[in-house]
Amino acid sequence: MGKQIRIMVKKVNQKHSVETVDDCLDTYHNLVGGFIEIVRLGKGICMVCDDEGKLKDYEPNLLFPNDIIMGDVFFCSEKDAEFASLSDEQVANLEEMLPQITIWSM
Repeated sequence: MGKQIRIMVKKVNQKHSVETVDDCLDTYHNLVGGFIEIVRLGKGICMVCDDEGKLKDYEPNLLFPNDIIMGDVFFCSEKDAEFASLSDEQVANLEEMLPQITIWSM
């Protein structure tokens, strides 16, 4: 078994969850449903989404001041240009932020 990392997954219309996943491109593609786009949020946190989520007409998931994120995403850390595990502090930061930007469809 290869390296694993701790990430936070936020699927459309679901509560976020902390998961341990294989650190490989196939895993990342499967989590977001396509080719990945990396968005650096600060504090060492990256958000990873499908780079064609809007074109594929995915459901809305997160609302940022200047953008809406469509489809499932995950959050991880970055170290030496590689994905890395989230620290406890980063998880806590995301736990505080996500309820404020989550879009819930009914």
